[in-house]
Formats: sequence, C-alpha cells, structure tokens
Amino acid sequence: LQGSTIVFLRRAETSDATFGWYVEPSVGNSRLNFSTGLRLDGSRSYGANLKGLSLPKFPKLGFSYLVSDEPFFPFKNLFQSFRVRVAYGKASRQPRLKDRLRLYTSPGPIFADSLFRTGVTLLTLGNTEIRPERSSEFEGGVDADLLDNRLTVTLTGYRKTTNGALLTIPVAPSIYGSGVTITENIGTTRNTGLELMVGAQLVRSGPVTWGTQLQLSRNRNLLVKLATGLDPFYISPAGNLLSPGGVRIVPGYPLFGRWSRPILGYADANGNGVIERQEVQLGDSAVYVGASIPNYETDFSSTVAFWHGAVSVTVNLSYQNGL
Repeated sequence: LQGSTIVFLRRAETSDATFGWYVEPSVGNSRLNFSTGLRLDGSRSYGANLKGLSLPKFPKLGFSYLVSDEPFFPFKNLFQSFRVRVAYGKASRQPRLKDRLRLYTSPGPIFADSLFRTGVTLLTLGNTEIRPERSSEFEGGVDADLLDNRLTVTLTGYRKTTNGALLTIPVAPSIYGSGVTITENIGTTRNTGLELMVGAQLVRSGPVTWGTQLQLSRNRNLLVKLATGLDPFYISPAGNLLSPGGVRIVPGYPLFGRWSRPILGYADANGNGVIERQEVQLGDSAVYVGASIPNYETDFSSTVAFWHGAVSVTVNLSYQNGL
C-alpha cells in the first residue's frame, strides 16, 4: 500500500527429524491372547550419534484370558463373557525442539531507562541439558457382559511412573524479568488410578430403546522426588495478603498442588463491623490445601430412542470432586 511502513519482518523455520522401528508379534486364540511389542525411537532429542540397536528401546507385553469359555467357570448362566487382562509397557515423550533454544519476543515497545523504546525481551531461557522423559506403566482389569448382554462392566486399574518428567517452569523474575520460562526434567512422578464403566440396556424393544452408562474414575498423581539441583518451587506467584495462594511443586505432594498461608485468626479491631485485610492474621509459611486436579470424576448418560433411532433424547451429567 502506498504510504505504508514496514515496522519489522519476521520469518520462522523449524527443522526436526524423528524416526524409529516398531514390531508387535502376538499369538493366541479365542480364549488366550499374548502380545508383545518393541519400539526403537530416534530423534535429535535423543542425540545425533544413536543408530541401529543403540536407539532407545520401549518394550510392551500384554495378556488377556477369556475365563468364561472354560468348562470350570461356575457362572455361565449369569455371564455371557468374563475376560481378565494385564499389560505392561514403556514409553517416552520428547521435548520440543525450541525447548533447547533461547527465544525472544517480536520487536515491540518496551520501557527502559524511563522511556518507551522498540526492542525485544527474553521469552524462554533454553535448556541444552534437557532430555526426553521416560515412563513405564502397569495396567490390569476385567471386562464382563452379563444378564443376556444387557449389562456391561469394565474395571481397570493402572500405575504409571515417569522419570525425568518434562515441565515448563517460570524463571525467578529477579534474574531475567517476569514472564521468562524454561523447560526442565523436574524429577519422578507417579500416577495411580481406578476406572469403572457400567453400561445397561434397560429397554431394547423394537420401537423403543433405553440405554444408560455410568463412568467412575479415581486418579492420584504424586511427585515422588525432584531432580538433583531442584528445590520446591511455585509455578504461579506465591501467596500474599492480596492473593493468599499459589500452585507449587513439592516432593511427596500432588503435582500442581495448591498452597496457602493458613488463617490463624481474625478480629474486628476497629469495631466497624467489617473484617478488613489487616485484621486477618495469617501464618508465616504456606501449607498444602489441596489438589488442583480432581481426584474423582463421574459421568452419567442416558439415551432414549424412538422409532428405531429416528428420534433420540440424551441426558448427560458430570461430577468432579477431590479438588
């Protein structure tokens, strides 16, 4: 356009390479099934000199058994199928390519030396020592169909441990200013949980069908230990009188736990009938007050269909607790 001025021109280009090998043999029949797998991953984040069998290896094993097909199963009239299953596997998550780089914002107005000037500010510090996180998980459960396939039940339990967990954390503002982050391998985390799904076909006539499904889950995540050289830290500002709270990473507590200075007491010292900030006595140190991620979740749905599904009505309810 005539009379226009180009303030700045920006170009970004990213180049990365990821490759690997994967094999998954399995053997079984209608009752028993045994599966294995092995994945070899290669990427710049693992190192440039790895190749062939020196690539990181991630195995997995799985086993399932349809017990209800056995002659000795005692509840054949009740269960149409009853299957048990277990699985174990290892996996990895790679850091982003830019997590190793020191990045700056686009040119813009900044306040420096009592004046507004055009410049850039630091955005991410970059971490050349970052490495992929590694995880291992064990899972087990049962699947059952009963009451002439009108009722379906699935129960699953799992335990996942992650070493070198990746997390983007803020850098102390006193060093590089506010808003600067760095991605770190913060340590070892563990997730455990149970999941239950129950589905029921209450009505399954020709013109009308009515089905419901209930899902219950319980999950708990825990920071087992911090990496060497890291101390407990906040990923959001620590508490003060105006905002008494913060999200903190501390070993032995859930990830992203909420911490706050406890209220020790309060009194209407000036007698005006209003409790003001300066009349509330807070503790000197923040204490753990709860998780920011729900420990319990419930989902319920019910669907009624008319005229072979031509018209249907669905109701959904969700509930979370354990914050």
